[in-house]
Amino acid sequence: MNLLRIVAMVAGVSYPIFVGLSRSNAARLIDGTLPLTPWAVVALVMLGLSAVFLLSAALVHSRRYYYAVFRGTFVAFSALLAIHIGFRVMTGASPLQVLYLGDYAGLPAAVLVAAAPAGVGTLAALTMLSFAVSFNSVVPPDSLFYLLMEVGHAWLLMGPFLFMIARGRQVSRRLDAAAVAEYRSAVTVARSSLLGELENRFLSHVHDTVLADLRAVAAGTLPVEQLNDSTPLKMPDSRSTAVTAVAKALREVVRKAAPGTELDARSDVPLSAVMPTEAAAAIIDCVYEAVSNSRRHAPDANCRAVFEWDGRLRVTVSDDGPGFDPSQIPTDRAGVRISILRRPRNILGLSVELDTAPGAGTRVRVEWDRSTSSTETAAPEAARRPLPSAQETLGIGTLFRPATAAAAFAVFVGLGLLNDHSGAWGHFLAGLALTAVALSLLCRVEGVRLDSPAAYGVSACAFAMVMLGQFAPFPASSEWPYRWYVPVGLLLCAYLALRDRAGFAWGTWLAVSAATALIQATDALSLAAEASSAEWLLNQASLLVPASFIPVLLGKLLRSLPLLERASRDELVSLDRTTGGRRFLDGWTQWLRRQLQVVIDDTSPEYAKIMEKRLRDAIRSPLLDTPAVTVAVWEARTRGAQVRLIDDRSPATADPAPHRELEERLVSTAADLDDCDALTVRLLPPGRHSYATLVAELGDGEARRVSVPVTR
Repeated sequence: MNLLRIVAMVAGVSYPIFVGLSRSNAARLIDGTLPLTPWAVVALVMLGLSAVFLLSAALVHSRRYYYAVFRGTFVAFSALLAIHIGFRVMTGASPLQVLYLGDYAGLPAAVLVAAAPAGVGTLAALTMLSFAVSFNSVVPPDSLFYLLMEVGHAWLLMGPFLFMIARGRQVSRRLDAAAVAEYRSAVTVARSSLLGELENRFLSHVHDTVLADLRAVAAGTLPVEQLNDSTPLKMPDSRSTAVTAVAKALREVVRKAAPGTELDARSDVPLSAVMPTEAAAAIIDCVYEAVSNSRRHAPDANCRAVFEWDGRLRVTVSDDGPGFDPSQIPTDRAGVRISILRRPRNILGLSVELDTAPGAGTRVRVEWDRSTSSTETAAPEAARRPLPSAQETLGIGTLFRPATAAAAFAVFVGLGLLNDHSGAWGHFLAGLALTAVALSLLCRVEGVRLDSPAAYGVSACAFAMVMLGQFAPFPASSEWPYRWYVPVGLLLCAYLALRDRAGFAWGTWLAVSAATALIQATDALSLAAEASSAEWLLNQASLLVPASFIPVLLGKLLRSLPLLERASRDELVSLDRTTGGRRFLDGWTQWLRRQLQVVIDDTSPEYAKIMEKRLRDAIRSPLLDTPAVTVAVWEARTRGAQVRLIDDRSPATADPAPHRELEERLVSTAADLDDCDALTVRLLPPGRHSYATLVAELGDGEARRVSVPVTR
């Protein structure tokens, strides 16, 4: 897109300059000496509108609009060219001849290369350019050699521009592909991280809020209708939160959950300190669960909460209670496994430590470090691709090399041979020698910007070559190239500008024009009778406009690419995270609402107890949370049976064949349970000989144990 803007801007600015300065059209139009036919007026209007639309495209900055304007510009110019060629072929003269369309045919050719498919656009552009210059002269070419030199000069003139635009499109596609790959990888990581955090947050919400409400309904202390207040759960706010507000919230949480806890704030938090809201919410939940567990399991212990800030927020909750073995945490202790251990570790910048042992008390320490907290989502290294250098983007290494220099030199020799050098062969050979030196210096490829010694050398050679031609005593041709050294010298200056030395290019050509004007004004030296005038030389300088703009604008674009890519990627990733996270939470919330609606509709405390167990199963036994198992277990519990589901296999995935057998056995066994029966189902960790065990304890004292083997 930015490459298209550069092409539109350069072409839109250059169009009126080229049309106005071509054969002094603007001056002739002002003084009334430009013979305008109705066809020529229509053509000028079309060319003017093309320039306006090109500049408007740079402002609108829409891919569709770019392509429409670029193709429209090419079609409009091609139509004028077709009319011009038609008149020339059928009548021998054209009403559009006065405009010399071939002088600026390179501009619509350039915009076509930017808009058309690779290869096809370049071929169509070069074909149109060849026809335009072939029919540009008033007198048709009298030899095939002359025609080839005209076409060769046009290709040398516009070829570098077309090549750089085509190369820019190619590199842009590579960058787009790399950006898409990085974006997809970043989205995958971001979505995985976000969904993991939302899942933990949802499970924490169910454990801390919903299950407590269900227990209260079962105990008769909470009206069943208030279960509707248990379901709302919002996306975590991605904005920052003041650390002072987090510290205040922590104090309130500790006082509410464990009123006797000792609070110790060891440092003052500056008002300017902020942290991500989702990190703050995870810390608050973790501390709430820690002090609640301390009060619940060690009511006589001394509990202490310490807040510290030194650029990092650390909260430590400790007690001198009985402690426990972390490896023996029961599967129904979702608060420890999720709120304290799992959720904080899924948030960038958060870390948590649980230090406890039987008889040694318990210490939970959660810390937020902003140096490791970042909103930028990391993408795998495989998705990251280095940005191309400016030299690679512009194709400098391919464009300026000995082979292309040799081809250019051959065309320059041919242009020179179109003039009559009788009595001036020494000037001609000296001019060719200077041209060869300039071309060799231009081929020094060490980046886009030509080094200063080479730039001075090219400038000196171009200046000397043109001034040598000004003194050469040979007659000017009645048709282009008039005097060969002018277009050759101008091309050398254009190539100098393409090597990011626009100052040298303009300085050289202005020096040639100034030297010519000075010599003509003072008569100190005698120029050749057919020497080009200073005014005519200045009119030719319009070619340097696009040659000066393109490398500068493309260089700026390339330097801004890392920032543009990162800003665009982060914006898209953030949008994708928000959208995906909202869908995720909406789905879970709807599921939870459907579960609680069963209790609300039944208004039975017994159903509240069963639903509490059902939700606990969903948290602690995710691999057993399937529709068939859920229905069978629910019905067994409504008959009074005791069913316990233990999932020691998660987070590993289920093994399809034995898991299917387990579900079938569980469903059939649960269907036979009565009010005095009990069933314990346990999924074993990976690596055991058995996949799962089922133990049914019947009311008459009989016990049945079934093992589901692992697939071999």
